[in-house]
Amino acid sequence: MEFQINFLSFFVIHVEGKEEDSTKHYKHFQTLNEEEYENSELKDFLDGELKKIVKRKVEKHPKSEQVPTKLGHFIVEPGHELDSNPNYNQFHRALIAPTKEEFIEMSEQFVRAYLDTSAVRGGAFLVAAAVPRKYFDHKFLFIMKCDFEPKVASIADESTLIRKVENAITTKNMKSIQYPYMPEEGMVETGELKIHQSSHARYFEDFLKFVEYGESMPEI
Repeated sequence: MEFQINFLSFFVIHVEGKEEDSTKHYKHFQTLNEEEYENSELKDFLDGELKKIVKRKVEKHPKSEQVPTKLGHFIVEPGHELDSNPNYNQFHRALIAPTKEEFIEMSEQFVRAYLDTSAVRGGAFLVAAAVPRKYFDHKFLFIMKCDFEPKVASIADESTLIRKVENAITTKNMKSIQYPYMPEEGMVETGELKIHQSSHARYFEDFLKFVEYGESMPEI
């Protein structure tokens, strides 16, 4: 599925020190609109990844607790609407942000919330509002986190041979959130989102305090 990117915010997170003594801060590098994204290097980097995120299968009741991809739903008290959930409101406002400035403001709220979670590592944090080219009445929000890759080298010129690259990022082991969940092409569930993190650290469970996940089959 091809996507048109309406806005994409790119942040870099730096973590200095270890565990409790660490200092964490972020820097907003750039926010791109549709035209800027189409002409950027990020397009080649991300286009295939967005397709992968959407296609990734998820089970409401997974076979074990330690699965990388989970389906979450916004917690709502009986008799209340989705807009009573703070996480839902955050996603919805970012999804419908009409200007670049408002999208940056909403994206920064996600970054700050992420920095408050456990086991944060440095890397690139991206927030994208996108529309499928096939279904223009649907909007999606993607949150992606790429960790920095240590000891990365690139081929340089004949005299240098290789050059060490600081702060390299890759889509390998990328963590992601897709909102809303699309159970089938062309259908969306506005009360659900899909998270993916191939790590035992529960980054997104910490990050999304008002989201619950389906019990695993052993739990049931």
